[in-house]
Formats: sequence, C-alpha cells, structure tokens
Amino acid sequence: MYDEGISLLQPYGNLPFNAAFLGYLYGKVGKVEEAKKILDDLLERTKKGYYLASLIAMVYAGLDDRDKVFEYLEKAYAVREGFLWGLKVDPTFAYLHSDPRWAEQMKKRGLAD
Repeated sequence: MYDEGISLLQPYGNLPFNAAFLGYLYGKVGKVEEAKKILDDLLERTKKGYYLASLIAMVYAGLDDRDKVFEYLEKAYAVREGFLWGLKVDPTFAYLHSDPRWAEQMKKRGLAD
C-alpha cells in the first residue's frame, strides 16, 4: 500500500503537500534517508519564508519522531494553520492518539472528546 502511494507521488514530489506526504511514506517503509532528504528540503524552505509546520510534522510522523511531531504541531497551532482542522481524524497522526500530549493538543484546539 505504501509503495503504491510512493510511486504515485514521486512525479509530483516538488509540490509542498506531496513532498511532505512522500516523506511520510518513505519513513513508514523504512526509507529513512529519502525521508530525511525531503525533511531537510522542507526545513531549508522555512529559511526562505513561511512554510506549513504541519507538513514538517507529517514527515516526522513517518519517521516516528513523536517529540518533533508535537513540536511542529505546536508551531502550526501558534500561527493558526488552516490545515489543522482535520487533525483529529488524520490517519497520519493516528498513532499519536495514545500519547498524553495528543489529548492536550486536542483540548487546546477545542477538539477534545
């Protein structure tokens, strides 16, 4: 399933959302170097101007770096990124639901159960 997603996204990996999702998928299938290359590119883009922190969080989710995911979700919240409206049901971050920080994030956003 992940490999099919990778093959579909590779031709469009220069677009920000596609690049982030591709980095997420690379991380999930263990292609850590490819995921980190995309992550480095996204982080470099932040130096040139505003960039969606939630996209960076997505790549960190693929790499299973929970601390960095929460760091970048917090940054996204601080600037009120519109992308975060679907955060609660986004399968990219579903594995974080058991983490106590997840409940804090949902409460802060008014999405707590």
